Amino acid sequence: MKKFIIITAALLIVLCSGLSVFASEEIVQEEFLFKHFKEFNSNKALITEYSSETSIHKSSINYNMLYYWDSSISYFGNGLFIVSGYTESFDNVDSITTTVYLQRYNTSTKTWTNLYSFSNTQNNTYYSSASKSYTVEKGQSYRVYAVHTVKKGATTETEFSYSQSILAF
Repeated sequence: MKKFIIITAALLIVLCSGLSVFASEEIVQEEFLFKHFKEFNSNKALITEYSSETSIHKSSINYNMLYYWDSSISYFGNGLFIVSGYTESFDNVDSITTTVYLQRYNTSTKTWTNLYSFSNTQNNTYYSSASKSYTVEKGQSYRVYAVHTVKKGATTETEFSYSQSILAF
């Protein structure tokens, strides 16, 4: 029985690693991770509720410098969000910038409106990250929009990422 389990595990590892080879051949790999947690006390009353959404992008073919970029939004209840973005290059570059926007959905115009923005630029390195917390109006939907820029010499590469929306309750 142990041999069967070991052989099955080895076969799964080989198959999974083969799948990742195919995934890395895509121009851009995009993934959305959504998590929702609830914590209750002994009386089964809701103590905290937490939602998080991350948009992950990775490229090994499409760009010479830009390697990885993501944006995320996490909700902790009572209107409190933490929003962030991350940008990574293959090697050190002249400058690398992550600009993050917290957006609210306008139901009357059916458009996203920028509420807050902030950025972080780093020089002579391979990564930049930016993160802030905001308290917003409840009953509205929010998301993150981020701009990821890498510069080296006269070359600039820019990408964008959006998180899915989360309703503030």
